[in-house]
Amino acid sequence: MKIEVEFLNEELPETLKDFFYALGGTPFFLFFLQVFTGIFLLIYYIPSYESAYESVYRITYTIPMGWWIRGLHRYGATLFIFCLFLHMIRVFVTKAYSSPRELTWVAGGILLILSLGAGFTGYSLINDQLSYWATKVGTEIAGSVPLIGHWLSVLIKGGERISQFTISRLFTLHIFIIPVLLAVFIAAHIFLVRKYGISFEAERKYPLIPEHLYLEINIFIFLLTFITLFSAIFPPELGERANPLRTPSHIKPEWYFYPLYLFLKLVPLKIGIMVPILFIFIFLLYPFIEKSCERLAGRTGVLLLRTAGVLLYLYFVFAIIKESIY
Repeated sequence: MKIEVEFLNEELPETLKDFFYALGGTPFFLFFLQVFTGIFLLIYYIPSYESAYESVYRITYTIPMGWWIRGLHRYGATLFIFCLFLHMIRVFVTKAYSSPRELTWVAGGILLILSLGAGFTGYSLINDQLSYWATKVGTEIAGSVPLIGHWLSVLIKGGERISQFTISRLFTLHIFIIPVLLAVFIAAHIFLVRKYGISFEAERKYPLIPEHLYLEINIFIFLLTFITLFSAIFPPELGERANPLRTPSHIKPEWYFYPLYLFLKLVPLKIGIMVPILFIFIFLLYPFIEKSCERLAGRTGVLLLRTAGVLLYLYFVFAIIKESIY
């Protein structure tokens, strides 16, 4: 019996040939790059408070091509998050989250949040000075969450201070729990895209297989080449071994946490914790909020809501540029 797979014969709008519109598939390929490079790193990485630093040192400076694998993993993670940011911005600008695609937006938003969690847990496993103190600051921020803060901090650290239990828990989160959740929500996101389709149509179309697949593969090859060259020019470095008794003079998180980092410097800690939590809920539920706003306040209300979104985006850009320079 001949079984016809419909999606193999599907045609897509010509607009999807533009890089800005092809960003949805880019994180998909970068996710698998993270998985494969992560498997190679696991061969040599030792998830021990005493030995983690030495194992990363060996990967970076001793093991042949270890610097390249670590560079692909590190810069690939950064690019993964960056592409997700760009994809969410494109979806917001083109209103691709509109009915019936609200759940597609929610799944994508959860993917972005999970990717930030993967970035934090991965960075914390290095156990050099900046890694240790960034982890300490991050867990202290978690400890400031109202009602559940202390419990959450102890849950992450496995106690009152950073120790072997902390490394073990972050390692489990990074190599198992978060990747599994990412895979689940990537599958859910793809399913929802397949079910509800994309938000725009065009007169000119081209086939999904092989032309669009070929386009995505070319983008991935370009990104792989770019990350390799970037790793060769700016190889991943390793700071001094973690020293709990000596605080570095300058501690900063990764660039994708700069907006939160700057906000916490400007406001009291409690406000700096509650506002981002509120923002996460608004961000995830935005399509439903906009729909309710339109029903209650009309197009003016939607315009004001989207203007607030643009201003927030400008703040994100400003915070990243400012903290990158100073």
